[in-house]
Amino acid sequence: MLMLTFYGSPALAKGVPLDSIYISRRAPAYTRLLHTRLDSYAAVSASYADNSVICAEWIDGNRLVYIKELDSYINHVYLFNIHTREKKKIYSFNGTLITSGIAMSTRSLVIKYFDTKHPPRVKTILLNCINGKAAQLPLKRPAADFTIDPGGSSVLFNTGKGIYSLNTSTRTHHLKVPSKRYAGYGLGSSRVLLYPAPGGNSSLFIAGEAGSYKGTITGLLKKNTLTDLTSATEIFWTASNTLMYRSGGPGSYNVRVYNISSRHSSYLVKGSMDTCLTYQHSARTAAFCHDQMLYLHDTRSGITSFTGIETDEPRISPTGQYISSLLYGRLFIINRNILLKKQVILGRYWKKLLFHYKSVMKRKRWHKNEYSSKYITRKQNAYRKLLSD
Repeated sequence: MLMLTFYGSPALAKGVPLDSIYISRRAPAYTRLLHTRLDSYAAVSASYADNSVICAEWIDGNRLVYIKELDSYINHVYLFNIHTREKKKIYSFNGTLITSGIAMSTRSLVIKYFDTKHPPRVKTILLNCINGKAAQLPLKRPAADFTIDPGGSSVLFNTGKGIYSLNTSTRTHHLKVPSKRYAGYGLGSSRVLLYPAPGGNSSLFIAGEAGSYKGTITGLLKKNTLTDLTSATEIFWTASNTLMYRSGGPGSYNVRVYNISSRHSSYLVKGSMDTCLTYQHSARTAAFCHDQMLYLHDTRSGITSFTGIETDEPRISPTGQYISSLLYGRLFIINRNILLKKQVILGRYWKKLLFHYKSVMKRKRWHKNEYSSKYITRKQNAYRKLLSD
């Protein structure tokens, strides 16, 4: 979970429905849009897990861990088995989540949050999702200032002296890259983050803030520079020589695929309000959004599949068989094979959603801000295109 901006609107967290930013929740059409989307999930046999969920991560092919946010800044962390439906509370904390990340090989969750002190302080913990034991990490900045290595066994963070690697099993750390090594990369004075490629031959060093980042790729005969990075978290190595990341700007984000050897680029999507890009290494599958519509991309075949459903935040299971999806704060588990066979059935829900957006467009009193008309028009155009294809 991280901070985002849409169409110049105030910063909001991932997992927040786009409708709620532009359409009043008191509008009858808002409720109808909500129920129509929930009905579309029922049509693809999506399994409901819980509500008030703000983030979820898979720890293996059968289980995921998620954070449920209650009133008064109370957060509970649950472990959920998708087959037995057993739900177990493993940890609680008071505060507001900033970001999180999963180290899958040791089933450890990094949680960074503001506590409830005045003024609030940043706290970061490493949580063992099996036994519920937590350890404090020395990360005090209110931003995503850590990464997780491709093997999912180490958390990489910068202390100012350099980039350290913390073993999530032993919880010991060592200096991995001294700061003098990347001082000449031209990344500025911001805290540098490291994304090592699988195999360890290449690395991406990035720095920046507020949706503008610069990156340097090392391990080649000549260093590559990336200047169009717009997220510190939507960055993934899909192979030892291939990066997938978010570029573009508010209201017009892209998912770019970049081969560092050939320096060739291609785009999986252009001009989206959101991307919600994520990648599951073991399944070799990326999930991303185009104006909230979910797409899956298989990096082995190069095939991109349109799913027909909308999501506020997707995650792919390690086997690739299931997708977890947040929709209006509700957590659902969806079978990928069933989903991809339901396009015809989903068409009837696209018609209903288009009708509801037409309805709310006519009633300006339900528009929340000056960007609402642009957003609603864009959603209408998206459904018209789906229905015409």
